[in-house]
Amino acid sequence: MITGSGLQLGIALPQGSRQGSIDITLLREYALQAEAAGFDDLWTIEQITGRYSVLESVSLLAYLSAIAFCLGSLTRAVGHYLAVALLAVALLAAWAGLDGVLTVDGWGTQLLAFVLMQGFVVARLALRVALAGGQMALYRGDSR
Repeated sequence: MITGSGLQLGIALPQGSRQGSIDITLLREYALQAEAAGFDDLWTIEQITGRYSVLESVSLLAYLSAIAFCLGSLTRAVGHYLAVALLAVALLAAWAGLDGVLTVDGWGTQLLAFVLMQGFVVARLALRVALAGGQMALYRGDSR
């Protein structure tokens, strides 16, 4: 929420409870309503000692950030996971096809089998890097 003078406003999260139990769904709804109202920041407190329980700030903000990220880019994230899963299934199908066809009976075919296995290991690593890199790109907001 930006005032007429350009001042940005934030609001404190109700992250503590005197009763001992904290309703995380209430915090989620509170954060979503604060965002809808136009507040720029959510404020938290750190408490080392005290009379009642308070949620740890970094974990709470990470949880709320993950919710905001998932709500904003759920279809793209699911599509990315689906694309990587389909590539993994294709890789497994290729491996199964080669396993049924390739007969190892000498040093030449052993060398070929070894090179093919190493290729599949590299392909699996590439899928993992693609998954992590794609998720980072989604988080940063890249649309490439």
